Amino acid sequence: MRSIIKTKIRWSLPLDIYTAEKLPFAHRSIEHVIPQSILKKYAYDYSYRPSTLIQDPLNLFTTSPMMNSFRSNYKYASLLSPSPIDIDKASFPSSLKKEEEEEDENYKNYSLRKKMSIYRDSRNGIFYVTMNQRILAHTILNMYRKYRRLEEYHSDIFHQENLLELWLKIPWTVREKNMLQSKWLLFGETSF
Repeated sequence: MRSIIKTKIRWSLPLDIYTAEKLPFAHRSIEHVIPQSILKKYAYDYSYRPSTLIQDPLNLFTTSPMMNSFRSNYKYASLLSPSPIDIDKASFPSSLKKEEEEEDENYKNYSLRKKMSIYRDSRNGIFYVTMNQRILAHTILNMYRKYRRLEEYHSDIFHQENLLELWLKIPWTVREKNMLQSKWLLFGETSF
C-alpha cells in the first residue's frame, strides 16, 4: 500500500514543495512535511501504528532527493531572523558546494540559495522556507486535527512558537491551491 500512495503522489505533484520548481519524475522523492522521526515518536507515545502516520497522504509531498536531504529533520523557522548572510556556506549539500566553488570563488552559494528560496542553519537545526508556507501550515494544522495529540510535538516541528499562526494568515497562492487540489483528486482530502 505504501508504494502505491507514494507513486500516486510522485505522479500527481510535479512541483517541489520547497522550491516550486518542476521536477522530472525520476528526480521526485517523497517529503514528509512533519518528519518521520516525530511521527514515529508520536505513534510510540500514543499507541498508533507508525505506518499509519508515515503513510498519511496529507503529510506527503514531492521534493528532490537533494532537497530532502538538505531539509533533514530541521525545525521550520521564519527567514526574518537571522539574515541569510549569517547562515554558513558549509550548511549546503556537499555536491552543490563543490560545484559552486569550482564555478566561482565569490560566494556564489548565496545567490543559488536565494534563487532556490531555501536556507538552513545546520548548527541550530533550523530550516528556513520562503515560499509555500501557507500549504505547509495547512498540512501541519490538518495533521494536528487528524491526530489530536500531535500538537504536543509543536516545538519539535517549529523553531518559533507562533510560526504556524503566522503562516496560516498568508494568502493562498494559485500554485498552492493547485498542489492541494491534485491531492484532493487522488485521496479525497477536502479541508481547505
